[in-house]
Amino acid sequence: MKIGIVGLGLIGGSIGLKLKSLKHTVYGITNNSFNTNKAKDRKLADIVSQDYSLLKDCSIVILALPIKDLLNPSQDLIDSLPRRAIITDVGSVKTPILKIWEKIHPLFIGSHPMAGTEEKGVSAGNIKLFDNAKWILTPTSTSDQKSIKVLYKLFESMGCYVSIESPLIHDQAVALI
Repeated sequence: MKIGIVGLGLIGGSIGLKLKSLKHTVYGITNNSFNTNKAKDRKLADIVSQDYSLLKDCSIVILALPIKDLLNPSQDLIDSLPRRAIITDVGSVKTPILKIWEKIHPLFIGSHPMAGTEEKGVSAGNIKLFDNAKWILTPTSTSDQKSIKVLYKLFESMGCYVSIESPLIHDQAVALI
């Protein structure tokens, strides 16, 4: 598949490395030229750019952005997302993200990989980060069932234990952690 990743820090870069190892074509978006060059050097994606138009042919786009950018997405990002692509995020809080993104894109499915380290940024990507990790999908009653299945299989192929939970239950559990 052609998969776009917006943000190539610890989570996005690790996703890129893993998906490339599984023979997907990965398109990575960074926020500045330093990160673009570093991501290219580290081979976090097959093609790396700051230009959102790179996403136009992707069948899946993963938003690996800080919560503040997920809650207040740029119009350039929104306009670049293919309407036929499945969109997901990796944010640690789901309810507020879903309230925004389900209005923006018809195939948005919230998700949250339960993995990380103390490292951050483009230098932090690690191909083994998701080995045996939990990845929670948080669909709602209006979520596209086919998109849920596609994401479930993709994350499972990355070595994750995938589960499905309501956004509210997810948020309550993460708050307790």
